[in-house]
Amino acid sequence: IPSNAYIQSATLKLWYYDYIRDQAGEKVVCRRITSYNFFEDEVTWNKARSDQNWDSPGLYPDDVTSNTLDTTPIPSSFDWVSWDVTDAVRGWKNNTYNNYGLYLAFDNESHWLSHATYFYSCDYIGNTSKIPKLEVTYCTPPTVTNDGGATNVEETTATLRGEVTDTGQEAPTVTIYWGTTDGGTTPDNWANSEDKGAQSSTFSKGLTGLTRGDLYYYRCYATNPAGDDWADSTEKFFTKPEDPDSISVTGSTTTSISFSINKADMGPGATSYTYVRYSTTGYPTTRTSGTFAFNTTSTTPTETGLNPGTKYYFSAWAWGEEGGIGQYSDTYITTYGYTKPGDPSNLNAYNPTATTIDLSWTKGSGSGNEQTVIRYRTDTYPSSPTDGTELYNDTGSTTTASGLTPGQIYYFRAWTYDPDSGYFSSGYSSDSEYTLPADITNFDAKEPTSTSINMSWTKGSGGDKTVIRRSTSGYPTSPTDGTEAYNDTGTWHNDTGLSSNTDYYYSAWAYDSDSGYFSANPAQDTETTLTGVPSVTTNTSTNVEETSATLNAYISNTGGENPYRYIEWGLYGQTFTHNESLGIGGVGTYYKDITGLSKGTRYHFRGLANNSQGWGYGSNLTFRTKPDPPSGFSATAINKTKINLSWNKGDGAWHTVIIRKAGSPPSSRSDGTEIYNDTGTSYSDTGLNGFTTYYYRAWSITDTPDRQFSDPPDATASATTWSPKTILAKGDAYQLVINGTTLYGYINGVLLVNTTIDTNWHHVTFTYNGSTAKLYLDGDLKDTNTSYSQTIKTNDENLLIGKDLQGTLDEVRLWNRALTWEEINASYNANATGSY
Repeated sequence: IPSNAYIQSATLKLWYYDYIRDQAGEKVVCRRITSYNFFEDEVTWNKARSDQNWDSPGLYPDDVTSNTLDTTPIPSSFDWVSWDVTDAVRGWKNNTYNNYGLYLAFDNESHWLSHATYFYSCDYIGNTSKIPKLEVTYCTPPTVTNDGGATNVEETTATLRGEVTDTGQEAPTVTIYWGTTDGGTTPDNWANSEDKGAQSSTFSKGLTGLTRGDLYYYRCYATNPAGDDWADSTEKFFTKPEDPDSISVTGSTTTSISFSINKADMGPGATSYTYVRYSTTGYPTTRTSGTFAFNTTSTTPTETGLNPGTKYYFSAWAWGEEGGIGQYSDTYITTYGYTKPGDPSNLNAYNPTATTIDLSWTKGSGSGNEQTVIRYRTDTYPSSPTDGTELYNDTGSTTTASGLTPGQIYYFRAWTYDPDSGYFSSGYSSDSEYTLPADITNFDAKEPTSTSINMSWTKGSGGDKTVIRRSTSGYPTSPTDGTEAYNDTGTWHNDTGLSSNTDYYYSAWAYDSDSGYFSANPAQDTETTLTGVPSVTTNTSTNVEETSATLNAYISNTGGENPYRYIEWGLYGQTFTHNESLGIGGVGTYYKDITGLSKGTRYHFRGLANNSQGWGYGSNLTFRTKPDPPSGFSATAINKTKINLSWNKGDGAWHTVIIRKAGSPPSSRSDGTEIYNDTGTSYSDTGLNGFTTYYYRAWSITDTPDRQFSDPPDATASATTWSPKTILAKGDAYQLVINGTTLYGYINGVLLVNTTIDTNWHHVTFTYNGSTAKLYLDGDLKDTNTSYSQTIKTNDENLLIGKDLQGTLDEVRLWNRALTWEEINASYNANATGSY
C-alpha cells in the first residue's frame, strides 16, 4: 500500500467449511489483538509464544479491544464469512496500532467450549481460492496541473485551463483560483475562485470583464480523501492592450525623425510600450512588414539611421509587459514624416575677377529632386536660407556670381531644399572669396635722373596698395617677376638707386591687402636713366694675419661710365694715411693686399671710385691684425695640488688665455678647462690632484671689437703634481714633509721654508713663533721666512708621524714653543729622554 494512500475499506474474508453443532445464525465477533505478537507455531490458549503468556487465558478480555470491529452471523451453508476491519487496517497503515493480528470468537461466550466453526487457513492446499483474504480498498492524493496555461487571451477575456493527471483512484474536487496577485497555495490570498466539482481529466474556466493590458495569475487545486494537490506553479497571462492613443511627428534631422506619443493605458503594474515599424512605400499593416523602428516606453522617442530627404510611413502598436510576459495590441495607429535633405558640401568659391566669382558644390542627398539655395552677404555669412541676397535656387551644382564690386569679400552659404517636405537641410556649406581689385590706370614713368625715375598713376578700385615691379630686360609679367620698385598706398613714387644710362621697364598692379589678390592686368611704361656717379660697396677684409691683410671693394654701378677705382686705409680713429689706385674697371670686385701692419692693431678702410660725373664712396669697415702667441711658456709642480705657470706675452696681445687638461694635451680652445684669461705673465694653478700630469695650452687674444686669436704653433707646457711624505703633521696646521731630495715646512697650509736633503741620517728641526719660520738640518739653519705672521690653526685632525714616509724616524719631539739655536744644537748632540 503506498505510503500516501488513504484506506477507504478493509474486509477480512474466511471460507466457512465445517462446524461442531450447527451454528447457523450464530454471531462471531472480530476484535483487534492489543497486547502481544504471537507465533503461529507456538501460540496456545495461555501463551502468545513460548516465552510470553497472554494477559488473559484465551486473550479475552485483557489482550483484545473491548469494542468489536464487526459482528457477523454464521451462514446456513458453507460460504464466505466477512468482517469489516477498516479501523484496524487504517491504524496499522498509519502506525496508530501495532499489527498483532485479529481475534475471532462467538459473541455468546457460553458457546466457546461447546461449539466450533471451521474456516480454511492459508495452509489449505485444496481449492486455494478459498484461503483467507484481507481485501483493502484505498485511494492516493490526486495530481493536478494548469494544463499549459491560459488560452484565448484577449483584451478583456481569457480561458483558464487545468487537468487532473492522476485521480488517486477517486475523482477529486477541483477549484480554479485567479486574480492580479499571486496567492500561491493559500486560498484566502486569491481574489477569485470557482469550484469545478469532481474532475478526472481536463477542465476550464472562461473569464470576462478583465482589464486591458494587465497581468493575471491563476492556479488549480484538487482534493480527495487521500489528500490534495496544487498545480506545481502559478500560471500567469497578460491581456492584450488597446492601441496607443496617438502618435505625431515633432521634428526631424537629416537622418532622424522625432515623435510625441500618448501611450496606451495599462494595468497598474504593467509597463506600456509603443512598438513602431516603418516603410517608405506605405504604412506597415503587420508587425512583420516594413522595418522595425523601436519598442519604447518613452513618449518622445527619436528614430535614427534614416536616409536624408525621404518620406517615411509609421505604424504603431501598443505592447504591454509585466512579470516578464506581455502582449501586442491587435490594432495600430499611423503617422508619417520627412527627414531633412542632406547638407550640401564642398562649396567652393573660386576664379574671381574684378566683378565675378565662380562657385561649385556637391549637392545634398535626398529623394532626387532636391534644390540648392545659395545666399551671400559682404559682412558675414548668411544665418538662414532667407538671410542676405539669393544667388541661386535650382537643381545644378555650379553657378557664377556676377555684377560684384572689385576688391570686396563675399560670404557664400548653401543649403539643400526639399520641395516635397518644404524642409531645408539642417547644415550648410560655406565659403568666402574676394573679387580682384580693378586694374591700375594712367600709369606714367617720367622725369629720369642718373639714379631715379618718377612714376604716377590712378589706383585700381578695391585695391589699397599699388605694387610696381621693374626690369631692365622687359616688362615684368607677374607681381613676383623682376625687382620690386614700389609697394604702398600712394599714387606716385620716385624710384631711386637705379643704374645710370639704363632702360627700365615697369609693370604696376593694384593689390588688396585683405585678400592678397592683385589686379588681373598690369599697367606698363618704360623710361631710361641718365649717366651718373659710380656706386661702390666696401667688402669685408680677408686674409688678415699679424702684419698683412687683403682689403676688398665692389663696383655695383658704374653710373654709365667705367670709373677709376681706389682703396684707402689707416689706423682706426685716425684719418686715412694710405690711398691706392687700382685702375679703371666696370661692375665687379677689386682688392688691395697690404703689408707692414702692426700686430694686434685695429685699422679702418673703404673703397671709392670716380668718373666724369664725380666720386662714389663705400662704407667705412674695420679689421684687427692677429697677435703673436705667448713664448717661454713653462709649468712647474710645486706640490700635490699646485703647479706654477709662467710665460712671455705675445707681441700685440691684450690677454693670454690658458686651457688645462689632465691626461693629454688640449686639442683646441674648447678641449679642457679655461683657467686663465688676463693680462699677466704668471699664474698658480691650485686645487689639483696629486700624482697627475696636467697639460697646458696658451693663446694670445686681442681686445674687442674685431677680436683675433694668435695662430699656431700655440704655447704648450706640462707638469706632474707630487705628494710629499709626512715626517710630522697635524692636518694643515703644521707640516714637516719631504719630497724627493727636498725638505718642506708648512704653517696653516702655506709653504714657508725648504732645503735639500740626501738619504743619510739627519737631525731635522722646524720652528715657528708666529712671525718667523726656520728650518735646521743637523743643527745648521738652512732657511728662514719672516713674511708670514698668522697664529697656527687648531683642528681635530690626527697627529701624523711618518705617514707614507719611505725611510726611518728616531727620537721624534714636539714642543709648544719655538726652540733657540742653542737648544736645537744641544738636542742634536744628545739622546731624547722623557716627554715633550
